Amino acid sequence: MGPKIKFLTLRLAAIAGIVFFAFLFCPSALDSVTFEEMPSSKEKALKIIKEIYREVKQLGRYAGEEFIKREFFVGEDDDDTNKDIHVIILIQEISAKERMVIEVTYMERTRTNPIIRIAKSSRIIICVIEGEKIEFIKNDYDIIEMNSFLPEILRAVQNKKRILKGESLNLEPEAI
Repeated sequence: MGPKIKFLTLRLAAIAGIVFFAFLFCPSALDSVTFEEMPSSKEKALKIIKEIYREVKQLGRYAGEEFIKREFFVGEDDDDTNKDIHVIILIQEISAKERMVIEVTYMERTRTNPIIRIAKSSRIIICVIEGEKIEFIKNDYDIIEMNSFLPEILRAVQNKKRILKGESLNLEPEAI
């Protein structure tokens, strides 16, 4: 192990120790954050999910497919090849309900060729939408992560729509 890896390992162990003692001496820190405790956060997340759903529905399905599947890249650059987060959104109609799957894949560059990226990890949100009602089936994000990351996904969807229409991109976060 090189000195840089040893340093990073020791640093990570120190941070883990600090977090452990913070939870040990602050029992309230162990309380989980729920939607009920943060109604405004829940409303914000649901509003963004509905907006993502509406925007992707407007893009429509590809010819010959009976579902909507769209891919997006999340990041600050306007060039998708420089973005390290890949998002697939699938909307499928099931009876009077629609199931929306948002799969987020975090990519990392390979050491041999920095242009090539491989999947590092993947997270998913699965929800059923019936009218104005949204029910989460599976969600790998907590409410705080959702409220910080969902606006980025929405911006990526809106930018893709702008590209398809031949308009300029919006690289700034929109107020939600």
